[in-house]
Amino acid sequence: MTKPTSLLDVVPVIPVVVVQDPADAVPIARALVDGGLPAIELTLRTPSALEAIERIARDNPALLEGVSVEFVGFVDSGLDIINQYPTARRITKFVGMAAHAEALKLMQTSHCLLVIDAPAELSVFFPSKLAEYIGSKRFIFALSPAGTTARVVQEAGGIIADPSSLDQVVDGLSKILERRPKDLPLSTGKFEKGDVAGEFMRIAETVMQKSAQQRARQSKLDERKSQLGLEIEKRETDSVGRI
Repeated sequence: MTKPTSLLDVVPVIPVVVVQDPADAVPIARALVDGGLPAIELTLRTPSALEAIERIARDNPALLEGVSVEFVGFVDSGLDIINQYPTARRITKFVGMAAHAEALKLMQTSHCLLVIDAPAELSVFFPSKLAEYIGSKRFIFALSPAGTTARVVQEAGGIIADPSSLDQVVDGLSKILERRPKDLPLSTGKFEKGDVAGEFMRIAETVMQKSAQQRARQSKLDERKSQLGLEIEKRETDSVGRI
């Protein structure tokens, strides 16, 4: 049997599914898998950030004075939902596509950078943009469940809120609006390329050492099996000779 070298060798069609309610994600995924599509690109939308802005506008509007929210990059029609949130609509601007150099400049001039992960029990994904966020050293607010993104942002001193919990998002956003931080409070040196490369080499060396140890143990085991086989064969030969 030929071993697949690409996901497309297993499934030539990958459906892209947009789910407005996280509760619908599992039933839809099961239906697609049962229909013969085992690979799915799933996009979850959550209005928790917009709802948080509206709640703050209602309970403590002074926190939103002078606040502007900008989304840079491709925006699809799914964001029409923002029209349901008047305060968020008023203070939010969609910049559209920007050259990489311009995007980096916008990061440097921002007070806080936002990362949004899909609602889930655990996220194993690392948004590539987060690496540039850390490099800019600007403060980071992550709407992310437990997982890679949440751990990295926490280690850098940012604020994390579960996107499925409106209370957590409101609390995190309120803290940022009260403090108005500009920079990450903790050192991000461990994320610099030199440290990352060193950590990668350490992991690689550990894996290679364990692999070498495993091969050595297997070699000894094979040698012992071979010796036992010779001993058994010798005993059988001796028995035949005596007969």
